[in-house]
Amino acid sequence: MSDDDFTPAAAPDALRAGGRVLWDGIAGSFELMPEQLVQLEEACRAKDRLDKLDRLLSGDVDTWA
Repeated sequence: MSDDDFTPAAAPDALRAGGRVLWDGIAGSFELMPEQLVQLEEACRAKDRLDKLDRLLSGDVDTWA
């Protein structure tokens, strides 16, 4: 397969901004195997959760409540 045939995997719909940036940065640069896409999705979901936790720790109580 040539570089011209590379089509990045579509990001899962449930990702938030931080997870989507991570997804686009990795899936947009590398052709990943299915098991790598699963791992990437979990990493992106973790990124989104950590962003949410950061907002809570910064005083945004409405983020979780």
